[in-house]
Amino acid sequence: MRVLLIGALFCALLPYSQPLNVLIYQPTFGHSHVNFVGKVADVLVDAGHHVVIVQTLLDPKLGPGTKKAEVIRLELTEQGKELAHVVGETQKVRWITPTFYFLSMRQMMVKFRALSKQTCMDVYGNQTFMDQLRTYNFDIGFTQPFDACALGLFHALGIDKYNILLSTPLSNSFASLAGAPVALSYVPGMSLGTDEKMNFLERTKNAVFYLFEQYAVRNMMTQLDDYFVSQDPTYPGGLAQYAGACFLMPNSEPLFDFPRPTIHKIVNVGGISVPPASAKKLTKEWDEILNRREHTILISFGSLSKSIDMPEEFKVGLVEALKSIPETTFIWKYEDPSDEKKEDLKDQPKLVEAIKQLTEDVRKLKNE
Repeated sequence: MRVLLIGALFCALLPYSQPLNVLIYQPTFGHSHVNFVGKVADVLVDAGHHVVIVQTLLDPKLGPGTKKAEVIRLELTEQGKELAHVVGETQKVRWITPTFYFLSMRQMMVKFRALSKQTCMDVYGNQTFMDQLRTYNFDIGFTQPFDACALGLFHALGIDKYNILLSTPLSNSFASLAGAPVALSYVPGMSLGTDEKMNFLERTKNAVFYLFEQYAVRNMMTQLDDYFVSQDPTYPGGLAQYAGACFLMPNSEPLFDFPRPTIHKIVNVGGISVPPASAKKLTKEWDEILNRREHTILISFGSLSKSIDMPEEFKVGLVEALKSIPETTFIWKYEDPSDEKKEDLKDQPKLVEAIKQLTEDVRKLKNE
């Protein structure tokens, strides 16, 4: 009797232990975004699921970001490539933009929305590709919120269970649209430049910043609503789709983030893209570089604010500042190895190649 009971229980639980077919939609925009999503995909594959990443190549120089998932990379049309080039040029404004940046960055956001819309229409309008996706019978989807295309694709493919990934900490706007309370009196905006202890003026600026941010985010979420509704009148809209996500998963560690009210559907996954510590040694070259001086500092401004686009006077100031600290080795993430500023730091490690080579060395050690 006990054997029969255990057998019946096993059969009852079997459907819940089957691997899932997972769709991840990801425009290749920003190295850190791609790597974060790729790591999430690898974790899902390790758990036994079949993961397919659909990447629209806004930046074809970026790799897939995953080592284990199936990747479908879609090249842009000629019109899309032209818009992508314009977006890349307008990103340079980040270096000369004040913290309160929505008005001065409006041009870039408008161009990016145009690129996202054109790319999405090209994907959604490709019936052969859409039929190919339907053959996978996806159970669940993942996407990032800065491109609303996936929300429409999930609806068209009948994927009613999906999650929102954030490769950044959680902003007040994304939290509120997910249904979480907003505490502007002690949760500063991501670009406000203050901590949770704000005076009256800072709280006022935080509230105004939040209103601008809400306007931008809502426009981003709803920019494709008219198009999707024209294709399927049952589409509920980008805001409703976003709010209907099962989980919102920001790349944030609560112990280090500002305290804030939250809800059950916000699940922090901070550090998921950071590889575990390795006991293996670095290469001889990097061991020498990292032990050259008492201190070593890595300088990186992220994948969206590129050092090569930095105004000349900024570069000069930074180089002079680095030269004034001779007891420290600086490794500067720089995108152009031929730039003459590199020669000003010739006694320092190679600037451009440094990050790439160090990353490759670490990966090799992990795979050995």
